[in-house]
Amino acid sequence: MLAGNYTLRIGMEGGMDGCNFTFTPSFKPSKETKSEHAMAKNNEMGTATSYKIGKSVKGQLALNDDIDIYMPVKDIYCLYDILRNEKKYEMAMPAKSEGYFYFYPRIIDKRTVLNIVDFPLLIKSGISIDIFPLVALGDNLDQAREKMDCAVEEQKYIKHMISLRTSTEEIQKRLEQFWTEKLDVDYLATKYCGNIFGPYGEREILESHIFKNIVPLQFEDDNFYGPKEYDSYLRAIYGNYLEYPPEDKRVSSHIWTGYWI
Repeated sequence: MLAGNYTLRIGMEGGMDGCNFTFTPSFKPSKETKSEHAMAKNNEMGTATSYKIGKSVKGQLALNDDIDIYMPVKDIYCLYDILRNEKKYEMAMPAKSEGYFYFYPRIIDKRTVLNIVDFPLLIKSGISIDIFPLVALGDNLDQAREKMDCAVEEQKYIKHMISLRTSTEEIQKRLEQFWTEKLDVDYLATKYCGNIFGPYGEREILESHIFKNIVPLQFEDDNFYGPKEYDSYLRAIYGNYLEYPPEDKRVSSHIWTGYWI
């Protein structure tokens, strides 16, 4: 945990009359340089996270945290098939989900809605997690940069098509063509691989060996596989990711508000 002030609130169904509790806090310092109040945006009771007594938590605690998923292209298609009949979640997939014009998929919680201004995302979307395809980028940096530039230009072109009110069928066909022809399935086949749709430009060009071996990593109650060289990945993207950025840079890039329904 970060250094700071924390509040513990206890609640029980049926009320708290006659109940006495003794708590012994136990935690490990985060070894980060900033205090809890410098970043937290959920310091009020109304936005506090609820946990059952006796439950240990390892994962995200702050509302302003964010999750993205890297996934090989073939696994993305498998996940799309798995989620087709899922009641709580749906997967918005380029060239497959009607009216969805993004280049990368999202898993959407169907129990939520968004108040969103993020052209051209569907207004009917709920809170979602981005899934970025991990693709081969070539055996040298020039090839990798060319592929990154191609993705940027293609996204601009799709937005131009939308602004011209091009038919949905034509846009979907263009997206399908890009996914079929430009996204190499075997991301380990070349020296470099990465996420061609990410916001960090050439920092997203990474040596493939970073993703060659995977290890289980605990997040809350579950284990998920991640790259064994996750430290190399995080430092390539964020630099010293164990320190907070300057205060004027601590602003979310997301421009929506989500609600439970």
